[in-house]
Amino acid sequence: MRVGAIRCSESTEWPDLLNLGLAAFTRFILTVFTFGLRVPAGLFIPSMAIGASFGRIVGTLMRLLYTYVVASGSLVDHRH
Repeated sequence: MRVGAIRCSESTEWPDLLNLGLAAFTRFILTVFTFGLRVPAGLFIPSMAIGASFGRIVGTLMRLLYTYVVASGSLVDHRH
């Protein structure tokens, strides 16, 4: 079943999620570091980037959950 307009192979989605999580974690660490420098480096845009990364991770996980659980019919009640 095709869920989205653009569909990647499931074998490439898990490494992409791992890379996205690593990028979000790195951005978080760098944002914390720049906050401690006491130099006007900006915190709003890096915080938005971290939120966007985590949002993409959650959205991809929800799509995978739908693909593997809901669309496969494993939640269908077979008692009639």
